[in-house]
Amino acid sequence: MSAAQFRTQLSMWAMLAAPLMISDDLTRISSASLQAVQNSELIAVDQDPAGVQGTLLSTAGAGQVWVKPLAGGSRL
Repeated sequence: MSAAQFRTQLSMWAMLAAPLMISDDLTRISSASLQAVQNSELIAVDQDPAGVQGTLLSTAGAGQVWVKPLAGGSRL
């Protein structure tokens, strides 16, 4: 998986409020993957106290827009 694919997959897990699991040998993880899993903002989105999953808002061609309501009323 490329670094961009890894970040995309991890971001979608966070949008869906899913448990974050790493299926990589942590003694050999790439620096790009390690940087992605240590992203505190991404982890905060995944672990938002509201616990609400994001939903697909719109689609245009191959692109998608997802929205996730967060605790405190903001949306991501």
